[in-house]
Amino acid sequence: MGATKPIKDWTTEEVGQWLVAIGLGEKVEVFHTNAVSGDMLLDLEDDDLKGDLTLTSLQTKKFRKCLEFSKSIDASSQGGDGGDDAATVDELEAEIDKLKADLAAEEEKNTKLEEELKKLKVDEAPPEEAKEPAPAPAPAPPPQQHHRQGRPVVRGAAGGAARGAAMGAVAGAITGDAAQGAKVGAAVGATGGAMRGVGARRARRRGFG
Repeated sequence: MGATKPIKDWTTEEVGQWLVAIGLGEKVEVFHTNAVSGDMLLDLEDDDLKGDLTLTSLQTKKFRKCLEFSKSIDASSQGGDGGDDAATVDELEAEIDKLKADLAAEEEKNTKLEEELKKLKVDEAPPEEAKEPAPAPAPAPPPQQHHRQGRPVVRGAAGGAARGAAMGAVAGAITGDAAQGAKVGAAVGATGGAMRGVGARRARRRGFG
């Protein structure tokens, strides 16, 4: 871009060089995509800058101030009075440095706000729902109690005595003394029943063994 070339005659490449010089080098590609040359540069509105050219509000403000400085330099060089050109350039560079610092501060502020927003989202996350405790297992049924049967020896003796008494009573009736026959029959029957009970118990033990 020539020192005395009017802004309206700038090519898209020269517009890109100007953007780099004022600290908006990251926007060169989008300006080139939209074919922004010098004459279009002078006619851009804020809506164009923030819309199709994706500048932020701070970048738009920076763009406007730098363009005004460039236009003043352009007017001075076209008028033939170059005595104040150096001073104007110094002012432009100072303003550009200030705008760069403002932009960096704004970006840092935005970064801090984003970090705080992330922390708030984490703090506001809903707690996990408490799980209901598993139901307690049903109690085991009580052990069944087995009733022990009477001892086989006693059962055998009692049964044998009853049978013996009946048989003795019959024998006594025949001999003429029923009472004595019942006593003798009961004793004999009890002894026999007890012996059978002992045999049954021994047989059961052998079976369990």
